[in-house]
Amino acid sequence: MTGSGDPSLRPKLLAHPALAAIVRHQKLSGNTGATPEAALEDVFKGLERHPPTRSVLDAWRGRDTELLAAANAAARYLPQGNVFSGEVYLVAGYDIGVAAPPDLILNVAHPHFVDDPRELGFYATHEAHHVGFLALRSAPALTDLNQAPKLRAVVTFMTQLEGMGVHAAYPARSEQHRLDGDDDYQVYADPAQAKAVTERYAELTTTLAQTDGSLEDELVGNVLNAMSSGQRVWYRFGALVCWHLEQHKGRQALIASIRKPELFEEAVRDLLSKA
Repeated sequence: MTGSGDPSLRPKLLAHPALAAIVRHQKLSGNTGATPEAALEDVFKGLERHPPTRSVLDAWRGRDTELLAAANAAARYLPQGNVFSGEVYLVAGYDIGVAAPPDLILNVAHPHFVDDPRELGFYATHEAHHVGFLALRSAPALTDLNQAPKLRAVVTFMTQLEGMGVHAAYPARSEQHRLDGDDDYQVYADPAQAKAVTERYAELTTTLAQTDGSLEDELVGNVLNAMSSGQRVWYRFGALVCWHLEQHKGRQALIASIRKPELFEEAVRDLLSKA
């Protein structure tokens, strides 16, 4: 999605279904007032940070079937019959990869994909799993996060959502010897990394458990940053929980935990008790 320098393209971009998917994602993420105009400006800002090249598109040219198969690989960790049926939008300038049910969006200008275009397929699996997960269980509202119970609910949900997204791509990465392609997968192979992220999750959640009242903005920001964009704790610890649950109770138990989150939460407690 380009064209910030050509005003004549703006109407076409504003009407593009990929932009509509971006707006859906923003609304799911708590920006209830998201509009196509504002979303397009976000895309243009993203293009300024990471100017697009054709390298990723060229690497995947003619491989639509393979990319769709990567998205459908998420079904391994979803209930039977849950097949990805949306669109895979390749855009430039927005995030890295996001779910916008029923579709998913991958940013071909992101440095992670530019450095290694093979990563695009694994992220398609990750985001397609989110699409399937969210069809079965709604995310908590991303509002009033200064209230401890609300933030705890978001952390619990996102730990499972993102952990299962990471874990959904684990089989393909393992088979293709690509676990070293993304830092999130170090926890599978490095016991020290697994121990560190488990202890960090315990530290953060213990802090949140100490009150049912209001939380300071700084604390909320620190928790969300560590869990997501900073140390990616809910991705990495969540993946460990998935791995633990699958190893001890089987893949079907992990799949069942989407509708029965108490199964996942039991595995969280088990891992934390061994930390």
